[in-house]
Amino acid sequence: MAIYNISALQTSKGIADVMSFANSVTSGLFVGLGVTAFFFIMLLVLKRFEFMTALLAASWGTFIISIFFVFAGLLSFYWSLAFLIVVALASFISIIRGY
Repeated sequence: MAIYNISALQTSKGIADVMSFANSVTSGLFVGLGVTAFFFIMLLVLKRFEFMTALLAASWGTFIISIFFVFAGLLSFYWSLAFLIVVALASFISIIRGY
């Protein structure tokens, strides 16, 4: 995808305008991949705990953050639905294993 009109970047007043432009050009993929990266960072930070606990905490945190981005209009509902599926699967597995 070639972007030929970058006048929105020339008139931007700050980083928020640049990020908003990048998100609109990529149709929400910019913020979606940012939230996904945040999920993996949280998972690595919580590595000192048991994996299932870290997975539950990271997925719940990114699900809540993705809901805020959905209401702000920066993210599609499908991204938050994907994080909700990860929360549901992690919860189901932890219930089965008795954590």
